[in-house]
Amino acid sequence: MFKIHAIGNNQVSMKMFSVCLLLCMGVMCHAQGFEQSTLDEYLYGPYFNDLAIEPLDESAIGTFFNKKTCNEARLTQLHQAFFEPGAWRNVTSNKDIHNVVVCAWGGQKNATHLMEKLVYAQQLKEQVVTENRQLRSVIYHSNYIRKVAKTYPKILRAIPDSHPMYLNLALDIVRQTPSAFNDVTLRFKRHPKMTELMFRIKPTYDDMYKHLAIQYSVSDQERKEYIMHNGLLYLELPIEVRDNPYLAYHAYVQNDFVYPFIPKRIVDVFNADGTIMVPRYMTKVTLVRQKLANGWRAALAPLKDLIPSDDALDDVVVNIDEETATQNATDEPSEDAITFDNIEFKNERTVVTDIRLINKIENKKDRRLLNLWRIARFGDDGQVFVAMFRPDGKDNLGTIVIKQKERIMFSDYAAVFSMDGESIWRIDDDGTFSAKSFILDRVVKSSEGYLNFSFRWKGKYTTNEFNLVDQSGMLIKEFINYYFE
Repeated sequence: MFKIHAIGNNQVSMKMFSVCLLLCMGVMCHAQGFEQSTLDEYLYGPYFNDLAIEPLDESAIGTFFNKKTCNEARLTQLHQAFFEPGAWRNVTSNKDIHNVVVCAWGGQKNATHLMEKLVYAQQLKEQVVTENRQLRSVIYHSNYIRKVAKTYPKILRAIPDSHPMYLNLALDIVRQTPSAFNDVTLRFKRHPKMTELMFRIKPTYDDMYKHLAIQYSVSDQERKEYIMHNGLLYLELPIEVRDNPYLAYHAYVQNDFVYPFIPKRIVDVFNADGTIMVPRYMTKVTLVRQKLANGWRAALAPLKDLIPSDDALDDVVVNIDEETATQNATDEPSEDAITFDNIEFKNERTVVTDIRLINKIENKKDRRLLNLWRIARFGDDGQVFVAMFRPDGKDNLGTIVIKQKERIMFSDYAAVFSMDGESIWRIDDDGTFSAKSFILDRVVKSSEGYLNFSFRWKGKYTTNEFNLVDQSGMLIKEFINYYFE
């Protein structure tokens, strides 16, 4: 049993108590042999507003398909009407929905698209199970999902990950069609079983799936295994994870090409005691010694200004004529003028796996994340992200997220599904709101305290330039330019 001691005024914070309770329950569940512990539910499971899937009736499929055939003519009419330009406002009858389900079971291409965009999307919005209990028992049955996924793997992104078999379904579908990994919700992209599958899915030394595996892995032990297979995978890790001396060591031993990309403080350890001394205890001793030395130097730094130096430069005198001096004086901005200061930033493209940030964004936008990348860091604690959410029928949503300390701001980019599914936000964008398309060019802060971000959004043929201006927590878009490449 855990013993909780009094802290400060003999009150234990609810947050600490909750974490302890969660860990206790996780350990207990794991000890009892449950496949998914309570801790797993938090790390990978559903959140409050996802559809609750009840235990499925095993006989539902046989009963539902008894004496039912696919009405292809009606299916074609519904498909044409649904995929006309613009949003879908019509109410679909139960008869049409049942026909779509039957046709999708038979492998009809038009039906599988409608299953994702129409049937599942409508069911996700219905939180209360009513007369559609039998329909849900069919469309969420594992056998039904697996059969539809054989011809249309993208169906995976329409399945709520509160489904009791979601992980097993995702593993089976991705094993069959690796590209379906992109359609797994972000929470389950991070699951160890999923990243392990991606790493083993191809018997090669290096492939794109191994890169995805280490990008989404959340365990240092797992990362170490992948790096020992291919040291260059170290370069796929987020900057903050590369700061792990043991991962850096194994990457360097496996492939010394990574040496220039290892953080300086880790390289200093290598130089201090030799790379061969890095594993474990000597590394810890050296890192502590390095930290103390850096602190000592920082404390002594102000004393350098008091010590005279022989190589000090003489004062430089510049003569300015009166006319130039007068002209410069008139060019000075008035006290009321708004001025801008540049803020340092660094572009990158890093997969985000932090469950706390995922929770915050999903709760604020009330939608499930499929992808989240960090594309830049600015100032001391600012970050810029690109997010893509699970589609809601024909409606798609991508978002630029700016986070500064605990403050989060959003700039949304909604789009409607196109007929070919390959051009949603931009021409030939493969239906993905991707971090590859966005480049941060400049960050400035006004004298009034507002941040201004300059972006380029690159498409296949054209580029958009725009600003996002922080105005009291809202990001206001300002169009700058639009040109062909």
